[in-house]
Amino acid sequence: MIIGDSLAQLIGGAPYSAVRVLRLAGYSACMGAAVGHYWHRWLEAHVHPEAPSSTQAVSAAAGHSCFCRLAGRGRPALCTP
Repeated sequence: MIIGDSLAQLIGGAPYSAVRVLRLAGYSACMGAAVGHYWHRWLEAHVHPEAPSSTQAVSAAAGHSCFCRLAGRGRPALCTP
């Protein structure tokens, strides 16, 4: 997220604001981690636990993987239960 916000500032022509980047990083660390934690606990409990290879379960797993890569900054090990 830090890289994305920095690029958005540079591409958009706005002056670079380190305060904005740090604010985003702090918010993401506090809110993003907590929301992601409970979201994925709910997914694991409710999205087809009896048929883990169903289309819906595979789709949820793909979403889980993408979220973890974004939230974990490329370290999916942070998202394992």
